[in-house]
Amino acid sequence: MSRTGRAFYFLLLTGCAAVEPRAVSPDLEQRVFDPGWLLRGSLSVEPALCTLATVGLDVTVLPSELPPPLHTRGLEDACSAPVDPGTPSSTGVRGEWIKLDGEAAWAHDPLRLEARQTDVLATLYRVPDPRGIAVLFTGLAMPADSEVMRRFADALARRGWMSAVVLRDDSISGFDPRWEAHRGLALSRELERVCTPGRTPGLAFLGLSMGGLEALLAARDAPAILERGDARVAVLDPVLDFHRVADHLDGTFHDISTDAMQTYFQRIMAGRYGLAPVRFADVIERAPPTGRMTSLKEDAPASWLCDGAVDRSTVFLSRTDPVLGNAQREALEQRGFPFQRTEAAGHVPLACDLSLFVRMADSATEAPAPGTRRCGGETRSRD
Repeated sequence: MSRTGRAFYFLLLTGCAAVEPRAVSPDLEQRVFDPGWLLRGSLSVEPALCTLATVGLDVTVLPSELPPPLHTRGLEDACSAPVDPGTPSSTGVRGEWIKLDGEAAWAHDPLRLEARQTDVLATLYRVPDPRGIAVLFTGLAMPADSEVMRRFADALARRGWMSAVVLRDDSISGFDPRWEAHRGLALSRELERVCTPGRTPGLAFLGLSMGGLEALLAARDAPAILERGDARVAVLDPVLDFHRVADHLDGTFHDISTDAMQTYFQRIMAGRYGLAPVRFADVIERAPPTGRMTSLKEDAPASWLCDGAVDRSTVFLSRTDPVLGNAQREALEQRGFPFQRTEAAGHVPLACDLSLFVRMADSATEAPAPGTRRCGGETRSRD
């Protein structure tokens, strides 16, 4: 065998370790999914891996219809029970499923849809003498009792805040994020009335992805619906522009991570909602048969976020977003919206930047110094 042949045979035996693509870095000083020299640019799998790692064990569950919780308690019963004075413990905070009756939930909402006054289910995390109430909104198809949301609840509990994660209502057969936001507003009203009677605790909304959009809408509408102009909001990779997100998800000729996440979201739409294949441009136009609160023109945060209480809104963005795309950020970047950045790539890449749990909890529970953040500055390019 020639020298060249022996070298080739040796590479085969060793698995071509010297030249194979690297998806995981052995260097503890680098990001865990930092790519090797070959898998960079459009070939990088880091954004997809950070996205799927955040979902964790639920990654195979999301593309399926989840059963409703087996046991729920009414809010009155849940909040009348004593709270463990040791909460949160070293193992974190414990949650329980609660149900808010639809008639009570919607009684005080002037924008309610009379044909759709459904119950509100949520996972509630209580603390002794709460300083504030945080309502959390999940990403599309993400379980309300997932490990990701429990970690947020734990971070909030360590700051003395009780929290509730709203279970998304998939029964409405249409696209209506503002209605989901108002489900959270209804829950926050009852949490204050029942669980903190005679007090006015702090109020915050947190959300991821589609839930980030819903949290922003809840904070925007809180002054009119709850007469609370002090609500704070912290979100990660929210939907900011409906049409640009749909264009990205429906597009072709993307990098390898975007292609992977497009396929994964098609799996979700097929398994959870029975729609496959789907055009997301059609999904956002789909109004529920019982009516819709959402205006695609007026409720996209890209059109109003700079005009609101910017000091009370903290929007975290990943380095690059393979699910929603980067184009939807441009309008607010051009107006100088003070985004908070993470070096992690991927859609809501919490698994690759665990500090985001702390940073988001701090942003939601600590009042910012007035006048320190505003729009209208120079255009800010993406990192």
